[in-house]
Amino acid sequence: MRLIISKKPKFKLTIIDLTNGKYESTIGEALDYVYIINDLKEIISASFFNEDGDEITKKLCEIPIYFVDRLQSNTVVDGVHIPDDEWNEYHCGEFDIDEWLKSKDPSKEGEVCDGGATSKSGKHSNGRIEHHDRLAVYVSDSGDKKEPRQIFIWVDKIVEIAEHDTNNGLNVEDKAKALCSFVILHELSHALMDLGLYSKSYKSNFTYSDYLYRYIEEAYANAIALTCNKGIQGDDKACETLPFIRDFVLSQPEGYRDGWRLYDNGVCLNTDRKIGEFLPEIEQWMYVKFLFDDYVALHLRDFYNNKLNGLNFVKLVKDNPKEVAVKHPYGKWTILDCQKMQFINTADQYDDICTIGKDSDIVAIGKNGPILI
Repeated sequence: MRLIISKKPKFKLTIIDLTNGKYESTIGEALDYVYIINDLKEIISASFFNEDGDEITKKLCEIPIYFVDRLQSNTVVDGVHIPDDEWNEYHCGEFDIDEWLKSKDPSKEGEVCDGGATSKSGKHSNGRIEHHDRLAVYVSDSGDKKEPRQIFIWVDKIVEIAEHDTNNGLNVEDKAKALCSFVILHELSHALMDLGLYSKSYKSNFTYSDYLYRYIEEAYANAIALTCNKGIQGDDKACETLPFIRDFVLSQPEGYRDGWRLYDNGVCLNTDRKIGEFLPEIEQWMYVKFLFDDYVALHLRDFYNNKLNGLNFVKLVKDNPKEVAVKHPYGKWTILDCQKMQFINTADQYDDICTIGKDSDIVAIGKNGPILI
């Protein structure tokens, strides 16, 4: 008889329950969740910017994840400053993608309201106050040298959502554990898409306060979490709780709820419906933040109008991504030097650009057929 010894997963999250177990009877112990980082392993193997997947996983595991409740918001507990769990934001009317695009044109700065994002020029007659109630938050720059990144999960709100759901015929504990796992994976997905994790800088005019950025990234974070969420109770229980998680996602604000459609359409999967080693849409979103300017804003407008059905204007063309292929608005491709932020051979524009061979030779396809460049 062979003795089979099961190996524990290699990586563990850092989860601290600042509520001192107040909600353990419903969501379980913090230690129950430390291994769900391994649910993200295949996504992380995408190695965005060609970083080593294990190194990125280690960085994610170093981010402290704090379980808190709303009574602890905006207080200091055990030396940790817990942020507010809600805030109000002024919006100047319904979001208009064309107005948003105009606001990114440096020659028209100050002429228009930011298309539904927070107004810089005062309140408009069609404006509204938008209330945000946080279930969790990823803090990319905490100001704390020891903990530059932090995640906060308001577990009392997770319990309340599970208690108030009456549509799925599951017990409260199963729903709460499934939702808590999903929320942790959602916030880790934000960290995974954080350029700072890869020691890369955002363009100076990139900001997460912009409506469209939140619209896109929240959808991708939900899609990643939905694809990977096996929960802490195994695959069978994850299948049972999926309708509850689906209803939760579809009840979220615009942008967030598009994550369900992205998941359903397999944005994180390859053609075999398996989690692939390369997630082109999400990696391209990473490059959007890295390259952002008014030219990229034009592509984002088209992307928004197509409702997240493919962000097709950046391609990786080198193992070390110092050069990427960028698609112009009129459909031609050019090589961009990411260090100098200049186009290479701007006179030469091609119908398509790809790489072949172990040396990642760049092949351009134009009217005269494929050529090496």
